[in-house]
Amino acid sequence: MSRQLQFDEIGGWSELKLEILKKYAAAYSTILSAQTKASLFHVYIYAFAGAGKHLSRATQEFVPGSPLNALAVQPQFREFHLIDIAPDKIENLRELIGPRKDVFIYQGDCNEILLKYVFPCVRYDREPGTSTRLVVYNWIKNQNGVAYVRDSRGNQARVGTREHANGVKFVQTYADRVWTDNLLAQSECR
Repeated sequence: MSRQLQFDEIGGWSELKLEILKKYAAAYSTILSAQTKASLFHVYIYAFAGAGKHLSRATQEFVPGSPLNALAVQPQFREFHLIDIAPDKIENLRELIGPRKDVFIYQGDCNEILLKYVFPCVRYDREPGTSTRLVVYNWIKNQNGVAYVRDSRGNQARVGTREHANGVKFVQTYADRVWTDNLLAQSECR
């Protein structure tokens, strides 16, 4: 029998904090979205995302948590990186948010996930829409990511993870039951 998810019960101060953070995030997003430097963009990172909603101690009704509030901010953040250690909370968060290309949800220790997956993706000098090979490798291998490449004729090939005998991790395309080396020459993936 599976354990039922226990939502965090929050008091008035926490509800006030959520309201303040919602307003702050909207102002922050408005200011950063107005920047004219093309390489500057803003992302939302929350290392203790929880289940996405809380139970109000005062009303016993659900209150949207910080991740749901951030997803509603206009203008939107470019990406959302949401982390929690509890598998049941992450499962609930995934159900609440649904499939979105701009939302990355991670289950595990935030100290490891931030260093391995999130920070390499949000570097200030990264061209928007790009990732390093290692970031793509980790996303596919450890976060159940699915990636494809398409050539100029429209042919599509799946990208998979490989590891060399010496331990080097890389991605390769897999088409017609054959691994090919056409991605190895690239320094980044789009």
